[in-house]
Amino acid sequence: MFSLKDLLVPGFLLVIFLVAATAPAGASSQKFVAVAVGHFHTLALADDGTIWKSGNEYTPGSGPYADEFSYVQIPISDVVAIAAGGFHSLALKKDGTVWAWGVNNFGQLGDGTTENRYTPVQVQGLDNVVMISAGDFHSLALKKDGTVWAWGLNREYELGDGTTENRYTPVQVEGLSGVRQIMGPCFAIKEDGTVWARGKAMGTNGTVPYQVPGLRNVKAIDMDYGYTHALFIKEDGTVWAWGLNTNGQLGDGSLLDRSDPYKTVPVQVKNLKDAKAVSAGIMTSMALKDDGTVWVWGLNGGGQHGVGMVGDIVATPKMVQGLSGVVAISSKLVHSAFLKEDGSVWVCGENGVRNMAAESPVEAYAGKPIKVLGPDSGSSEPAATPDATPDQASNSNNSAPVSQGVIQDNGLLTILLLMLCIAVIIACAVAYLFVFKRM
Repeated sequence: MFSLKDLLVPGFLLVIFLVAATAPAGASSQKFVAVAVGHFHTLALADDGTIWKSGNEYTPGSGPYADEFSYVQIPISDVVAIAAGGFHSLALKKDGTVWAWGVNNFGQLGDGTTENRYTPVQVQGLDNVVMISAGDFHSLALKKDGTVWAWGLNREYELGDGTTENRYTPVQVEGLSGVRQIMGPCFAIKEDGTVWARGKAMGTNGTVPYQVPGLRNVKAIDMDYGYTHALFIKEDGTVWAWGLNTNGQLGDGSLLDRSDPYKTVPVQVKNLKDAKAVSAGIMTSMALKDDGTVWVWGLNGGGQHGVGMVGDIVATPKMVQGLSGVVAISSKLVHSAFLKEDGSVWVCGENGVRNMAAESPVEAYAGKPIKVLGPDSGSSEPAATPDATPDQASNSNNSAPVSQGVIQDNGLLTILLLMLCIAVIIACAVAYLFVFKRM
């Protein structure tokens, strides 16, 4: 003879299984594949093609996410790449379109207006895009055909179209074709290995793109948003730098400026080899090595070095202790972000405007890296992990951008699951009363 208990137990187990199988994954349980930081915000791209963000691209304390001390999901999906400008953000979708949001005072969102956007809008007239990059107030896209397109602020020939006219929709960069990579706010690497720059990347304003002398087949290159210093990695893994050096950001052990490579050749960063990525922040520098360790030098004004000594100047590279297995880095004004091989995101630096969404909103600084996103996420001290060889990942889903607002979970799905649970219980009770009672 069956009892009600015999039916309810399997019923509850079924409900639990359905909840576990269909409940949406939150930011804390997802794996991430890319990070990017702006002046006051942090972006993280999850392996399902969603974007999570802390801080905001607007004036600190304003905007729809001003009071958030956690990472919120941006209403866009199917994303394969992200880029952070000083006060705006870019997303590249799997279909080759580019989307943007944030401050738009110079047209850097590319939607034909100068209106700030709290949620992503599509950049006009762009398709077949394979790579994106951003400067402080301008944006860049590389198309499949090897051409480069730019929009936004053009005060110092940043867009490379021969004018100083701001562009509110993308324009093609003049005389630049056969490009395989765009890096930083002003560099392009051609298929032949030559490096090309725009604007004042070389200490002088170039109205159209020009070849950087003496540079060829570099592995990576970056320049800070203020165009004050640049970093690049040669094929042999050594790191080189030029530009201002008032805070030791060139990493050669001195404070001598090298702002004109035409007269003073780039200098080699000391005690650093086997580098695979670089990030140039404001008066600060960072490099990622093949073994997954992170090295920093220059000004540590906001604690963005992650070495626990806020305000210090480091004239030669110093390893960030306890941080290993890193596959991507990003550093800008006052904070830095690191992506580890396990899909977790770590941050350090100034947190006063919620740009890192650290565990405690009263903590203005995180002098050492803390984990904020990823599997079993939560604020924690850095822990050593095995060295990593990074892989690039592109992920997607097929949903379109959704309505404006913060998406923390799917409320409709939760309601449906509760209704299903009630239905199962009622069905068990009915079966017991009208079937088994008569047996």
